[in-house]
Amino acid sequence: MFQDPEIKRTYKLYATGHSLGGALATLFSFYVSAYSLQEGKDESLIPAPISCISIASPRVGEGSFQASFELLERKRKLRHLRIYNENDPVPMMPKTSGKMIWAMLSPISYLAFKVIDNQFETKETFQHTGINLKLRKQGEKELFEISYSEKLKSKEEESAGKEKNSFDQKKVPDVVEHMGTAYCDNLRNVKNELKNKRMKLDELYTYHATSMVET
Repeated sequence: MFQDPEIKRTYKLYATGHSLGGALATLFSFYVSAYSLQEGKDESLIPAPISCISIASPRVGEGSFQASFELLERKRKLRHLRIYNENDPVPMMPKTSGKMIWAMLSPISYLAFKVIDNQFETKETFQHTGINLKLRKQGEKELFEISYSEKLKSKEEESAGKEKNSFDQKKVPDVVEHMGTAYCDNLRNVKNELKNKRMKLDELYTYHATSMVET
């Protein structure tokens, strides 16, 4: 890939994008970082970690994808900062695969899938990955919130959450929140605060790695 050994040793790889571009950046960074783990591949060709900065990305994978993504994070091959506006509808989708939707519409198909694989629901439910930076509009008490990869909740936990959360008109998804201008405005509002906190991705991942359950 590189003839100069110095460049080969020091270059870094970043993947970034908005919306569909963010989803593609997530997939690209995952597959490229997994390259070095393949038998017979030259690990030195791929810098570690690869950094993915996605903005307004939809979910791109189900349970097994999230587990594989976290494995690469634990091995320090990959890190992902997922930026999204609180009321942006695109990062909320899709929740499940087409196979899961089919199962929901057909009880017989659902039973068949469960017999074949008891972990069917987990595998077919899409999840986000990485460290999440949620942005809010100017005027909100907290303009941003940092959290970690969501985990698949049990049906009991989902039911409890639905009962606890009452309807809030301000939380209704708004397609305007998906636009680039909305992201520029919200990032501009938190620029100084994030800078003052000196939040670096390496430091966030130091904590994130300890919160992961080894598999």
